Amino acid sequence: MRRRVFIATTLLGVAASLTGCASQRKAREAFLPLPAIMPMLRAVNAPLQVYQQIHVDIRNPAVGRQSFDFEAMIALSQAQMKVALIALGMTLWTIDYDGATLSETRSPHVPDLMKANYLLRDIAMAFWPMRSLVAQATDLMIEERPRQRRFYRLADQEPVVTIQYREGSDRGFNNTSVEIDNSLEAYRLIIQSQLVS
Repeated sequence: MRRRVFIATTLLGVAASLTGCASQRKAREAFLPLPAIMPMLRAVNAPLQVYQQIHVDIRNPAVGRQSFDFEAMIALSQAQMKVALIALGMTLWTIDYDGATLSETRSPHVPDLMKANYLLRDIAMAFWPMRSLVAQATDLMIEERPRQRRFYRLADQEPVVTIQYREGSDRGFNNTSVEIDNSLEAYRLIIQSQLVS
């Protein structure tokens, strides 16, 4: 019972933080959202199974700074992507994507505010080849450096998303440590990835 209460509290905290971020940004940002970017499955060279540890920092002045930790299992092929979000050993959210259709199954503990397409967007921005991002991000300028990607909306001077690859990491899923700083939506993710097959 305590475990369920903790999971529900954690996910509601994430949702409340994101809601506060959204309401504060609404007036100034509603006309320029981040473009939709999804993983292009045809860029997957061979089937993969990936384990990730995800740390989330939310920086919302309305609710203060909050941090959460999750795990994810990702199965990838050119035909399908499956993501399972896990907290305290319980699978709370599964997402299936076939390159065209997105479906999901979520625990009642996962707030509606948490969107599957946002999660897949962040995975694509960090781990997918640059050419597949450029093909989709017609309203973004993407700058790539040896250990960094920066995403700019065309109207902005500063990046709205910065992705930093820690030293020793590559842009694939194996032994990769990535930090995603989304200044537009006021959160930061640290993702540790490891191939499991």
